[in-house]
Amino acid sequence: MSRCTPGVATVPAKFMSGRLAFAFFVLAVPAPAFAEPQLPEDVSRALDHNAAALNVLSLSWEEMQSSQFSEAALLEHLGPKANPDILLPYSMLRFARQDGMYYDRHSSRFRLNKRTVQKKDAEWAFDKEYFYYGSVEPTTPENAHANLSIEALQLTVKRTHDMPLVRDSYFRAAGFHLFRTASTLSRQPDSIIQYWIKNGAAVTAVQQAPADGVACLALELTDKGKVARFYLDRSIGYALRRCEQMNATGKLESVVTNSSFIQLKGTQAWMPSICVTHWYTWNTIAEKVFDKPLLTTAIRASNIDNQRMPLDQFQLNYKRPGSIVSSSKVSGAERTEDGQVTYRIPADPSHLDQAIEIASQEQRQRSGRAWLAWSAGGAVLVGFLAAFLFRWRSRESRG
Repeated sequence: MSRCTPGVATVPAKFMSGRLAFAFFVLAVPAPAFAEPQLPEDVSRALDHNAAALNVLSLSWEEMQSSQFSEAALLEHLGPKANPDILLPYSMLRFARQDGMYYDRHSSRFRLNKRTVQKKDAEWAFDKEYFYYGSVEPTTPENAHANLSIEALQLTVKRTHDMPLVRDSYFRAAGFHLFRTASTLSRQPDSIIQYWIKNGAAVTAVQQAPADGVACLALELTDKGKVARFYLDRSIGYALRRCEQMNATGKLESVVTNSSFIQLKGTQAWMPSICVTHWYTWNTIAEKVFDKPLLTTAIRASNIDNQRMPLDQFQLNYKRPGSIVSSSKVSGAERTEDGQVTYRIPADPSHLDQAIEIASQEQRQRSGRAWLAWSAGGAVLVGFLAAFLFRWRSRESRG
């Protein structure tokens, strides 16, 4: 008999009186099922509040990778797909987000050869209509010129597809999910916990547990066999103090530790100034997990602020003579082959409109000739296909 099957109790004779007998039926009450853990409502509200606070945010950060292995041994462990410059520093000189708009200016380093490391600064912006990409060529200051691309949103979506455009290493460590493709950039950031849950992860444990000596609420999420434990500090708005991720076999894949929190003005949201992640595996060798950290990422953030910014912060406008600009904003750009008009900034600013008009006419003419050539080629192809189909149908009818 199962625990949920009704049963009958026999009444002893001493409880029977005269011709009247009472039969007592005892129904077995189903044992209460254990309720599955749920994300507490106050935690859910706090996580949503913290994510909403990223609607207006600017900051800078320095990012360094280090390893217990030599560089040669590390690259061998990471496999042939690994970035050979992985241990070189990265600087986010300024990152800004506001109402779905973005600005990013960064400095990256790469090796030209075994002895020479080149630094390159670049910036991009997004005002929800256009993407702006700008970079300064690594030449001498005397002849350096900038390159700027201003591309309509639909062109960027078509060109980049699902390519991530935002470097989100700081935000991932801090416990947030940024939507990073051209078609999703305007979406509101989410707490990484809420994002996991919305995409099918289950809450498997909720308990009090310390993280690096601080009392925290520990949430455990499971998704497709993988487990993540998030340690949230209630005293600072349930900010993420620590996160541990394990693979399906229970082996540790990464540990994030956050510290030195700063409260965003007018909110209950706190952002870490220091984020340290120990990686026991890497995306190029996902099937292999080390017992000791393979890599350590250290991020130090500064200038964290949530004051609103002017619109031109999210647009790029290069005026330096010699700079090359490719723009979808120019009248008639939609009639060119790539949807942009490319021109060089003249030494005399008063000649800019003339330079743009000349470039626009030339590129529209080239596009027209290319279209005519394509049309002629297309006509030949259509004629060939028509003749082929006619002969094929004639052969079929004869057969």
